[in-house]
Amino acid sequence: MIVDVLRTKGWLSLQCAAVQDAILSVGRAQTFEAGTTIFSVGDPAGGCYAIIEGQIAVTVSENPSGPKIAHLAQPGTWYGEGAFMTRGTRIVGLEAVVPSILFHLPLVAMDRLAAKDPEWIRRFAQMLMANTGLALQAVDDLLIKDPSRRVAAVLIRCIGWDAEHGSLNISQAELGHLSNVSRKVVNRLLGEYAQRGWLITSYNRIEVTNVRALAAHAQGK
Repeated sequence: MIVDVLRTKGWLSLQCAAVQDAILSVGRAQTFEAGTTIFSVGDPAGGCYAIIEGQIAVTVSENPSGPKIAHLAQPGTWYGEGAFMTRGTRIVGLEAVVPSILFHLPLVAMDRLAAKDPEWIRRFAQMLMANTGLALQAVDDLLIKDPSRRVAAVLIRCIGWDAEHGSLNISQAELGHLSNVSRKVVNRLLGEYAQRGWLITSYNRIEVTNVRALAAHAQGK
């Protein structure tokens, strides 16, 4: 089944088989075209979404020029648990960068699971803590003083530190925003990384071919 990727990556992979079966039985996969907004900052409470296939932009800070990308998420990542915990509005948004397939776990289903067994609250809290850790990692990345290490850290965070390789559909301007450097600096650094054999660039796409070397550079090794 297409949702089986969730059994091997991310939050659901950390749960026992019975919990995995329970989750997958009460939600469904949905397809989103590139550029589709899944939910926006300020939207009312809803359920969770997990990435099965594709790439999702996590956005923050609605403003006149539109939401800003804060992270690019890969398959296995779950978002939306905050609404279950607080019943408040969404504090981040999700947008499909490429044609993507997501698993939707409705809020009502989460409530029913928690009502039957309070242990589910702890399980959903694990999802929350994973995303809190990711947010703290983003802050840590931006505290790196060296622009070359900072851009490398952002690339690795978006691809995943445990990945063997990966690609990102992102413009140089967007990468500059994520890394707090100018597009000119991004262009120069990507050229340097490419010369070292760490990645290959094309129009609005970066293919990281040596995650280990790029990660070591990000860590100052």
